[in-house]
Amino acid sequence: MSIPAGWYNDGAGAIRYWDGTGWTPHTAARQPAAPAQHPTPRSR
Repeated sequence: MSIPAGWYNDGAGAIRYWDGTGWTPHTAARQPAAPAQHPTPRSR
């Protein structure tokens, strides 16, 4: 089983890029989670 390339939590408060075969030196700050989107009530 191989893990697809992408950005993953590095466990130290950042994200690190996995190229599909190994970790790269590229890191980025984690983005805060987006607030939940609730549907707006409709007028009757």
